[in-house]
Amino acid sequence: MVKLGLLLYALVGASAARAQGLTKPVDYTSRAKPTSFILSDLSKKVGLKLTCTKELEAEPLIVKFQAVPLRDVMDKIAAAVAGDWRKQSDGFQLERGKKAEQMHAAVLQSYAEDFRAGVKQAAKDLQLDASYSSVTAKVQVDDYLKAISGPVVNPELMNLVAHRMPVARLLVRILGRMNPAQFVGQSSMTGHVFSNAPTSLQAALPNDLSGAIGEFESEQGVLDGVVNETRSLSKGSRTMFNSGSRALVDRILVFIDGKRGRYNTGIVLVDASGQIIANGSVDINGRADAKADAVLQGNFQRSEKVVATLGSAALDILPNIYNAENFHEVRADTKAVLLNPSETDPLAVATSDVVLDVAEKDHVGVALMPPDDCDSWVYKIGTSGKVSLAAFEQEAGYSKELNVSEDGGWLIGTPTDPQETTRERLSRQALEDLLRSLESTGKAGIDNLAHFETSARPDSNKVLASDSLMALYNANFYEILSAYQAASEPCLALFGTLEDRQKQLARDGSLKIPANELSEQQVTYLEEWLFAYGAEFSPTNPVAVTPNAPPTLEQRGEPEVLGGGLPAGAYVEIADRTKLDFSMKKSSPDGVFDYGCDLDNLARLSAMSERPDLFPEAVNSPLDRIKVGSSREVTIRFVVGDWNQVQRFSENSPPPKSAAGAPLAQIVDRLSPDARGAYAAALEKYRAQFAKQKPG
Repeated sequence: MVKLGLLLYALVGASAARAQGLTKPVDYTSRAKPTSFILSDLSKKVGLKLTCTKELEAEPLIVKFQAVPLRDVMDKIAAAVAGDWRKQSDGFQLERGKKAEQMHAAVLQSYAEDFRAGVKQAAKDLQLDASYSSVTAKVQVDDYLKAISGPVVNPELMNLVAHRMPVARLLVRILGRMNPAQFVGQSSMTGHVFSNAPTSLQAALPNDLSGAIGEFESEQGVLDGVVNETRSLSKGSRTMFNSGSRALVDRILVFIDGKRGRYNTGIVLVDASGQIIANGSVDINGRADAKADAVLQGNFQRSEKVVATLGSAALDILPNIYNAENFHEVRADTKAVLLNPSETDPLAVATSDVVLDVAEKDHVGVALMPPDDCDSWVYKIGTSGKVSLAAFEQEAGYSKELNVSEDGGWLIGTPTDPQETTRERLSRQALEDLLRSLESTGKAGIDNLAHFETSARPDSNKVLASDSLMALYNANFYEILSAYQAASEPCLALFGTLEDRQKQLARDGSLKIPANELSEQQVTYLEEWLFAYGAEFSPTNPVAVTPNAPPTLEQRGEPEVLGGGLPAGAYVEIADRTKLDFSMKKSSPDGVFDYGCDLDNLARLSAMSERPDLFPEAVNSPLDRIKVGSSREVTIRFVVGDWNQVQRFSENSPPPKSAAGAPLAQIVDRLSPDARGAYAAALEKYRAQFAKQKPG
C-alpha cells in the first residue's frame, strides 16, 4: 500500500508539474530551423519534454512569441504543421494525423475542380459551343500568315493558331469528359497516357468518343478546304494545317502531366495504318490567381501597410537571383551560410527576414512552416529590399503551397498540402554535398550530380538548389545539369544507386541488370525516367531516339508509358566510358577552320592529308593548334526486345591541353587500342571514298 501510494503521489506530482508547465509564459524566437531542434530548445526552457515524429523532424519552422502560455504556443505550432499533440509519459509528441489527411484530400478535390474550371475556360476560349465554319478557319489561316510575315515569327500569334486547331478542340472535348481523379495530385515527374484502345500500359479514355471524333473530322475537312483555296500558303505551311488529311481516326492518345491544377495536355491521332493524322496541345490552368486575390479582400489595406525589410545576407544574395547582369561575388559570411544548408537552413535567410520582421512590426506571434519555394517568392517580390505582408500573402496564394492566416494576434502559415510539402522537401545534406563539390573542384561532375539526385530524389523541389547556385555561381540547377550534358534527373538518380562493384562493371562495359533484379528504388527511378521523357514502346516498329533529345509528339510510333510494370525480358544496360577528346584549328588562305572532336573527323582529316591532289590545303596549311584531353560519357539504355530507350550524359575531364603545330600522327599515337580500331575502320572508309574522286 505504501508503494502504491508513493506511485500515485508521483503521478499526481508529474501531472501537476505538466499542467503548471503548460500555463508557463514563454519568450522564444527562431529563424527557420528543424522542428525537432525548436521543440528540443523549447523543452529546455519550460522543463517539459516536447518531441515530434520522424516525419516532422527535419521540417523547417519559423516561430516568434513573447510572454505566451506554452499551451497556446503548442496549439499554434500544431496549426502550422497541421498536426496534433499526443500525451506521453514524460511530455508531449507532435504528430501529423487526420487533419493532414483531410487537407490532402481537400487539396486533391480542389485540384480536380481547378482542372474542370481550366477545361471549361479552354472550351470557352475555343468557342466550342459555336460551329467551326469556313470563316473561323480563314481567320486561323490569316493569323498564321500574319505570324510569319515579319522578319521573325510572332510566337504568341503562332501559339494562338496552334491552340485553335480542330485537333486542339477535340482534345478539350475529351478532357471535359475525363475524371481528374485519375491524375491529380501525382508527382510532377510522372506523365499519364490515355487511349481509346488502351494497351496494358495505358489507361482508358471515356467510352464512346465517336461523336467527338466525328466533329473533329468534319472541322478538319472545313480547315482543309480553306487551306487548299489559300494560294499564298507554302507546302510546309499546308502540312502544318494537316491539309488533305482525310484518313479516319483509329486510335487516340491523350497525354497529361502537371500538378496543383496546372496541366500540360497533348493529343495524337493515329489512323489504322499507324500513321499520325494530327497532334496538338492545350495548357489547362485553374483558378490560382482568383483564389489568391480573394485572400486579400477585406484585409488588403491593413496588411499592405505592414512592410518587412530584408536582412544583410538576403540583400547580398538578391541581385544574383535571375539577374545575371548584376551578378557579384557574395561576401564571405554570406557564402558560409549558403555552403552550409544543413547547419543554417536556406529558409532562415530571406523568408525568415520577412516573417520575423512582420511579427515585430505588427506585434504578433508567428508559427509558420514554409514550403521550399518561399525564398523564391520573397526575392521575386522583394527587389526593392522590402516586402509587404499583403504581397507575401498574395504570393502564397498564387503558389497554392501555403495558407497564411492572421488569428488572434498570431500569423500562422500552414502548407496547403502538408504531406506533399514534406514529400517534396529538398534534402539539406544533399544540397550541401552538391554545393561543396562545386566549391572545391569548380565543377559538379557526373558522380556528384548522380549522388545528389539519388539522395535528394528526382521529384524533390529544386528551387532552393537553384537559388543557392544562382547566388554563388550565376547558374540555376538546370543550367548546371545542361552544362554537363546530363541526362534526365531520374536517369541520373538511377546511376547514383549503383554499388561500387556495379560501377566497375559499367566501366568495363559489361553491366546489364535484368528488370527483375532491380531494387524497388531503381524501378521507381527507371519508370520516372521513362514517364518524364516520353519513352516510346513499339517493338515491331522501333523508334530511334536522339540522345539528350526527348521524343516529341510529332515523332512516329506509339507513345506509351510503362504504367503496368516493367515488361518481362527487359533489362538496363550501363556503360561508363572515358575517351580521348580533341579539337583542331587549321588556318588556310580562306580563313580559320575548327574541326570537331571525334574519331571519324580525325580519320577524315588523315585520309585527306594522304590525297594532296584532292585536298592540297590538308597538307600545305599546318594545324595551328590541337587541344587534347579526355571526356567521360555514361550511357544508360533500357532494352525491351528490339526496342531501347537511351540517355547519355558526359563531362570533360581534365580540361584539354593545347599543343601548337602538332601533326595528326601525335593524336593517333595517343589513342587507346579500342579507339585505334575504330579510327582504322573510319580511315579505310574515307580512303575508299576519296579513291573514287578525281582532282578538280
